[in-house]
Amino acid sequence: MATLLRTVKDVLRPLPGLRIAYHNCIVFADYLKYTFTIDDDCRIGDKWDFTAPAELFRHRVAIDAVKKIRGDEWGDVLEVGCESGVFTQQLAPIVRSLTACDVSASSCQTASESCAKFLNVEVLNLNILKQDINKQFDLVFLMGVFCYFKGNARKLRVAAKLTNALRHGGLLLVQEMRLPPDIENSSWVRWFGEGGLEIRNFFNRTPGLKVTHEQLDRDYITVLYEKSNDAPAPKRWKDFVPGFLKTIYRNCQLARALSNDLDLSNTRSARDWLQAFKIIARVQRRSLIGVHGLKQLFDLILALDRAAIAGDIVECGVYRGGSASVMGSLFTASPCDRHLWLFDSFQGLPKPSAADGPSAAALENKLPSDEHLVRQLLLDCGTPPEKFHIYAGWFSDTLAKAPIEQIALLHIDADWYDSIKQCLEHFYDMVVSGGVIVLDDYTDWPGCKTALDEFAVSRGLQFHLEGGGKAPYFFRKQ
Repeated sequence: MATLLRTVKDVLRPLPGLRIAYHNCIVFADYLKYTFTIDDDCRIGDKWDFTAPAELFRHRVAIDAVKKIRGDEWGDVLEVGCESGVFTQQLAPIVRSLTACDVSASSCQTASESCAKFLNVEVLNLNILKQDINKQFDLVFLMGVFCYFKGNARKLRVAAKLTNALRHGGLLLVQEMRLPPDIENSSWVRWFGEGGLEIRNFFNRTPGLKVTHEQLDRDYITVLYEKSNDAPAPKRWKDFVPGFLKTIYRNCQLARALSNDLDLSNTRSARDWLQAFKIIARVQRRSLIGVHGLKQLFDLILALDRAAIAGDIVECGVYRGGSASVMGSLFTASPCDRHLWLFDSFQGLPKPSAADGPSAAALENKLPSDEHLVRQLLLDCGTPPEKFHIYAGWFSDTLAKAPIEQIALLHIDADWYDSIKQCLEHFYDMVVSGGVIVLDDYTDWPGCKTALDEFAVSRGLQFHLEGGGKAPYFFRKQ
C-alpha cells in the first residue's frame, strides 16, 4: 500500500492541480474517518512516539511559551491527554501541582507508573466530553488533542469546560498540527474547522479568552490564551436575538439545570422549587457562583428555618448582590428573626498574596460593584429594608463594626487567603452549633483551601465538607 501511494505521488508531482486535489482527498478522508469512527468516548487507535526528538522539541516550545508569560510561577496545572506521561514528566518539576488526565485507562496506568516519583502529580481517567472538571487551574495544556473533537457541538462543549476550569487570569495553551500548506486555507477546511489554524480561529472566537502569545511553526501552531473579563466577546448570531427570547431561553436552561431537584410527588418540595426558580431567574445574572450555588444557599436557609436554628446570615463578598438577594428573599416567611449582614469593598478585589497562586494578580481591583444597586436588588426581591445591613469597605475596617451576636449561616466569597482568614478568625466563634459555613472559593483559589486548613490546625478542628461539584463546599459547625 505504501509503495502504491508513493507511485501515485510521483505521478501527481508534476501536476499541481491534481496534487492539491489528492491532498484534499487524503485530509478529508481522515476527517470522515474520525467523524464516524470516534464516539463520545474518544476511542482512538493513534499511537505516537512522544520521545522522538521532534516531539520533545515541540514540548520545549510549549514550555518556553509559558515561561515567557509566567516565568517560574506556574501554580496548579491541568494536562489534557497525558497519554504515556512523557510530557507530564517534563512538567512535574516545574509546577506546584499537576493533574494529568486521559480518556484511556491504559494510558493513565502507564502515566501513573512513569510519574510515581513525583508527589505533586495526580493522574485521572477522565472523559471531558462526558465528565466535569471539578477543580480550578492556573494553566491548562491542550496539545494535539482538540483535533479529535469533531463537530461544532463537541468543540463548544469541550472549550466551555476548559474555560470554566481556568481561574481568572489563568492561561490556556493550545498546540495543534497544521495541514499541508496547499490545502490549509481551502474552503472546506474552514467550513469543517480542520487543522491548527482553524482550531486557533475557533478559540479566538471563544468568549472570555484573549491571545497573549502566538507562534506559527511549519508543522504546528502554539497559542496562549488568558482568561479575562476584559476579553472582547465576538459578535455571534445570539447577539441579534430579541431580549425576551433570550430570557425565555435562559429560563429554560435554568429549569433544566434545577430539574433534578424537582419532586412533583411532594407538594411542599414542588412549592419550594418554584419559589427558588423564580428568585434565581431574577438574580442569576447578578451573581458569579452559578445557579447550583444559588439553589444550595436557598436550600440551606430553608433547612435552618425548619430546624429552628437561630442566628443571622452573614455574607463576606457581595459583588452585585445576587446570592444576598436569594437569601434575603426568604426572610419574610422565616419563623426566625434574622438579619442579613453584608460586607464588601465595592472597589474590586484587594491585592492577593503569594498563597493565592500566579493567576490571582490579574484580578486585583477587578469585579467592582455598586452598593446602591445591591440595595435596590435586595428591595426588589422582597428583603425587608430593616433586615439587611451593608458595610462598605475593606474587611480589616468593617468586620468589627457590625453588632452581630449569633450567626446561622456564614457565606464567605472573598477569594483571597488574607480575606478568608480574617473572616474565619472574626466570625467563626459567632456561628451557632448546627450553623453552616459556605466557602465559595475552596476549589477555585488555593489560598482559600490553605486558609481553612491553617485555621483548622490552629483551632484543633476537623471539618466534614459537603457540597462540591457544581456548587460550593460547606461544612456545619458541631
